[in-house]
Amino acid sequence: MGGSPKINGVSRVIIKWTKLRKEYVGKKIGYWRILDIMPPNETSNKMAYVRCICGKEKEVRWANIIEGKSKGCGSCIGKLRKGEKRGKYKPRKKKDGKDKSGK
Repeated sequence: MGGSPKINGVSRVIIKWTKLRKEYVGKKIGYWRILDIMPPNETSNKMAYVRCICGKEKEVRWANIIEGKSKGCGSCIGKLRKGEKRGKYKPRKKKDGKDKSGK
């Protein structure tokens, strides 16, 4: 009698996957927008088809998204971090009262 238990002839894995899709498709996690969640494959890894905020689309392991190991495509995360000001950054003032930017 192998395989996963069934409810009304439908595998519990499929039922869980269907609920997961209804809950997460269209939502944003990190820089990813969830476009679709694929059914579990033979190694039981669920894959998600996602779009990064930069527009790049790819398949990512669902567990990596949920655990926070994958937050975006990688190339745009670096670009975004370079443009961010971290903390309460204020340019230092020179002795003449102007900051380094010349203001």
